[in-house]
Amino acid sequence: YVRRSRRRFWKSENDGDKFSAFSTLYEVLVSTIQVLAPVIPFITESMFQNLVRSFDGNQKSIHLTDFPKVDEAQIDRKIVEEIERIIHIVELGRAARNAVNIKIRQPLQSLDVVLNENFDTSRLSPYLEQILEELNIKSVNFLTQADDVIQYDVKLNFKNTGKKYGKLTPKIKAELDKNDGATLAIKFKKDDILHFEIDGEKIELAADELDIVKNMPDGLSTAEDHNIIVILHTALTDELKQEGAIRELIRHIQNMRKEADFEVQDRIVVAFDAEEFLTNAIEKWDKYLGQEVLADSISKQSIDAEMEKEFSINGNAIKIGISRI
Repeated sequence: YVRRSRRRFWKSENDGDKFSAFSTLYEVLVSTIQVLAPVIPFITESMFQNLVRSFDGNQKSIHLTDFPKVDEAQIDRKIVEEIERIIHIVELGRAARNAVNIKIRQPLQSLDVVLNENFDTSRLSPYLEQILEELNIKSVNFLTQADDVIQYDVKLNFKNTGKKYGKLTPKIKAELDKNDGATLAIKFKKDDILHFEIDGEKIELAADELDIVKNMPDGLSTAEDHNIIVILHTALTDELKQEGAIRELIRHIQNMRKEADFEVQDRIVVAFDAEEFLTNAIEKWDKYLGQEVLADSISKQSIDAEMEKEFSINGNAIKIGISRI
């Protein structure tokens, strides 16, 4: 919550949104330390003195307050259900990134999401910005099925089924072969078992009795569980590469600020000397770069820098100098 609300906390306007962000954080922190107080009395008392008593002198100690009670009226089941799915999608999206070793700082074009359950995806529309920012992607598309993108081959594992089904084994194989692989895979994911009937006998195939192979075009990475499939489009355009390089540059400059013992609020000037790729990227994204590192100017002109460093971003050399204003 703190990470997602960072911009709400730091914005200059003292509006209702900023007040709501701080009020929610305050209530959650106070309620949490009250719950924890019987178990860790000293740390929670210290936090209480800082959070509450400094604000309300009549509150002497956390151990003199009432233990929190659940307010059922404040629980919105609908929002909880929606946010659970958003979190789930983001977790799978990160897994899809990790599978192809693409850092979260590198922007990607899109993510396709398939919910294999009876859930109205329009309910997630208010939260799409959360997915976009968490996964650093440009768009999210909800699909009704994944078999247009992902193809599955579902084969019988004869080693584990031969003894169990004997003469029925060839017929079971024939049944699998005549069905669409994606349909079989989806049915299996729903119950962790694939069941049908042959010659009046019920057949149930578990995970160790099937070989399910997923086939995908290049430029895609997927992650899934029983109810959700995400398909990450991993192709990188020059524009996406430039934006990724800028995000890496932001990380380097922020680290330089820390090493130079600059205050969080200090405004700076930035000078750079870079190869063509990074120079073009900085010129295109200079406003965004300046906002993120609190730079009033970014230029190729030399400055009397308080700190200078040379490093490489995606194989492109750059020299950076920063100084406080």
